[in-house]
Amino acid sequence: VEYPIARILDQTGQDLFRFSSVMEELTFDPRFLAPLRRFQQRIAYANVFGTDFQVPTPTAAFWALDSDSPHLVETWDDHELEDDPASQDEPLKVPNKLSPPSTIVMALSTPQVDVDDDDDDDNDGKSQRRQSLENQDPSTMFREWSRQLDSLGWTKVLVDVREHVPSVSVWSSSSSSSISGSDSETTTVETKPKINNKYSKYSTKTKWTADELLREFGAGLLAASTVGLFSPPPLRIPLGHTVMIANAKDSLNRWLTSGGKPVMEWLSLSMIQTLQKITPKVLNKTTGES
Repeated sequence: VEYPIARILDQTGQDLFRFSSVMEELTFDPRFLAPLRRFQQRIAYANVFGTDFQVPTPTAAFWALDSDSPHLVETWDDHELEDDPASQDEPLKVPNKLSPPSTIVMALSTPQVDVDDDDDDDNDGKSQRRQSLENQDPSTMFREWSRQLDSLGWTKVLVDVREHVPSVSVWSSSSSSSISGSDSETTTVETKPKINNKYSKYSTKTKWTADELLREFGAGLLAASTVGLFSPPPLRIPLGHTVMIANAKDSLNRWLTSGGKPVMEWLSLSMIQTLQKITPKVLNKTTGES
């Protein structure tokens, strides 16, 4: 069904379903990679455990099966900001050390690998390599995409909104069905363990490959919780993208996506903190060069 859908969506559909070479060009062409390399930080937020049908986990984190692209676990101390006496009079204050919300599983970083994008022969080689990949099994191409994008150096934040996506109780003791949003008062069941406890098993592993991460975090929407021996978990609707970005375009969306607000607050504070940390260095470097 990909081809008729691609035809309906016109050029966008042809690009997304790879009936054109756009995806390969975006991944390998230095015209697109070089600008990304110029940023001091590249950050990707990825919903995990199958909560996001709009931007699935492999797409959001560019993971692929059998990809050996290394990912290093960051500690939350990495987000600690030293006191800057020069900024004490600024109206905007950010805590020196940020505590991540319960919906964030972990943060990972991929080491940046320098690639010479200016050599014409190298570019020709990449073009031939890209054309060769197009004729191979898609899984081979996805592995190359994963490695190529990760070589830019990324920070990837894994987000678990399973407890906050809309859910439908398909069976209960009263034999009735109901739908709930992300309001914790309506979705919390006393017999459920706190979801933070499920992340403790990841604390001892400090290095992952993209393949390991995809196998561990690529699915699990229905395994978010168990409510009892004879009570199946609720049917969770994979609207994690809308929840994570805390879509608040109307009152209904604000209610459904309120569970994502801590994630967006964490993102904004982290960005401000990073800017406060690197701006003095950039200014000092600029002043020294002038």
